Amino acid sequence: MKISANLLIGFVLGALLFSCSRQEQAPEPSTQEKVARGESNIEIRDIKPVILDLPQAVKTKLRGKVEDKVYIYFDSLNILVFIDEWDVKANIKLIAESFAEVTKYPEFEASARFWTIQIQPPYDQQRPEVMVFSTTPEQAKQYALSGDLKRLLISSSYMNLNDKILKPEERIALLK
Repeated sequence: MKISANLLIGFVLGALLFSCSRQEQAPEPSTQEKVARGESNIEIRDIKPVILDLPQAVKTKLRGKVEDKVYIYFDSLNILVFIDEWDVKANIKLIAESFAEVTKYPEFEASARFWTIQIQPPYDQQRPEVMVFSTTPEQAKQYALSGDLKRLLISSSYMNLNDKILKPEERIALLK
């Protein structure tokens, strides 16, 4: 009798564990759901960037190692610059001046709604510094006309310094 009680308890526990571990299968979508999915306006296509040559004047402003071509994905221009000297205030000015220089080339504004420049030390230096600064072409144009760096810092879309997103007042404090 003792063996059959242990066997019965083992069987009940096994059945309980099996029933708890079974995954429910999702019900088959109804005909209406299938039609709605098939008629959606989702467009599936390859992601192809707009590829532009980075003008020499922009490369000269950036004063670091930068690629000759830039790739624009999802309406966003991204430029990566490797720079040896790290000075936060100088880097902010360098990026702002580079944005102003980019405004002279209409193909960049026509292809991208957001411009981002990232500055960091070369990979072989293994230093943690990184600055990412994003703005719109319109904000860059305003800066090119006015030279008002504080206004650009306040109105810009995004600034990240060493993996910390900075609020506008924190951005301005970096200029002191």
